[in-house]
Amino acid sequence: MGKAASAATPGETTGLAVYLLTSSSVVDHLMCGATSWLLRRYPSLETRDFTSLLHLGGEYAIAEIQVGPDHELAGRSVASAVPQSCGLVVLGVTHDDRSFLGLPAGETVIRSHDTLVVYGKPTEVSDLDAGGIEVAREATDA
Repeated sequence: MGKAASAATPGETTGLAVYLLTSSSVVDHLMCGATSWLLRRYPSLETRDFTSLLHLGGEYAIAEIQVGPDHELAGRSVASAVPQSCGLVVLGVTHDDRSFLGLPAGETVIRSHDTLVVYGKPTEVSDLDAGGIEVAREATDA
């Protein structure tokens, strides 16, 4: 006697449905039509490749730094914590209340529980995350 077929699991069913939809020429035709219509409707749609523009994945990276209560950056201004000469740019700060400040001014105070979005070389970002550029440089000089 043959073995009874088992019922497909929800994951298998979903996977099969996704495969069928993405390989369907009808779905492809509809998606191409919708995309063409959207591009005609919104011709100024920004389509830049920010990864290439910012040289991400190579020599530069964007990272988030969580500032805890005991972090060396807490209570310091952006200018003193991230001097222009260090090669990093603070792109934004998300405060504990979820408010976001893009390109914060130098006098902006970094608070405990803030999240900094930083652009620069990964080694410099790591140094900043470890407690600040000056702290990292003092450790290197010691």
